[in-house]
Formats: sequence, structure tokens, C-alpha cells
Amino acid sequence: MVLVCDQPARALSCGNFNYPKCDGPDLQYAGGFNPQVGFGGFGGGNCRAVRPPVVFIHGNGDRATNWDSPVMGPVGNRQDVTRSVYQEFKARGYNDCELFGMTYLSAEEQLSPQTNYHKPEKYDILIRFVEAVQSYTGKEQVDIVAHSLGVSMSLA
Repeated sequence: MVLVCDQPARALSCGNFNYPKCDGPDLQYAGGFNPQVGFGGFGGGNCRAVRPPVVFIHGNGDRATNWDSPVMGPVGNRQDVTRSVYQEFKARGYNDCELFGMTYLSAEEQLSPQTNYHKPEKYDILIRFVEAVQSYTGKEQVDIVAHSLGVSMSLA
């Protein structure tokens, strides 16, 4: 499945949060970034990547938009943690042309995580997305932030 995005430029937005998921749009690409792979994602903008881009790989039963999920309470003994993972990167100086995420699971797969396993077609989605980020940013290196199944998918 190929998704094409013709939305105006904007940063990732969770939309409304209804635990445990954001209801923001699946497609939040901007600035001409259109990887034409996967089932949605975010990244790009009217800027230039200065540092290596970060690619966020979600876990099982999840999607890219949820990297902007709000913090639901204190983290450890820290009461001051209030930003989503995405917002934390933005607060530390990353711009929209350096932050990318993609959804490698279909809506049906997100609803049945117990049936999701490593599959070559999922590796292909991840590889093609990383290659699209490299092409868009002109950077050879990307940093990967992954969660759960996304960790082992990235390693594979």
C-alpha cells in the first residue's frame, strides 16, 4: 500500500489523546517529504537538516503519531517530565527536517498485535523509509529511536 500526502507543512500533532492512543492524522508529512511507503508517518518541513535525522520506529500494535503522546504522570522520581518523546527532541533543538516517523503496521495489524511477527515485507518498509529520509535530508547517517517490536524490527 502506498500513501500519498498533499497536506500543508506542519509538525507532528497527537491530536486528541484518548489513552493509550492519539487520534491525529496518520499522514503528517511536510515540505515535500513523501516516502510513499508504509501506512502513515511524519517528518519534513520548510527547513534544512543540520544534524543526523532521527527515525522513530513504533512498537507492536502502535503507529507513528503516538510518538507525540502526552506523558501520563511522573517518570520515576521526576515530577517535571511533561513532554512527549517528540516534544522533547524539539525542545532540545531538533527541527522538523530532522525528525521522522513511520507506521509499518496496517490499521488491522494494529488491532491484532498478537498476530504480528517479523516479516520480510516489514523490513522492506523500514529500509525504504530510512532511504527516503536519507535522500530527503542529504544525510548518510540516521539515528533510530525504537520501542518494543520496533527495536527488533530495526535490528533485523
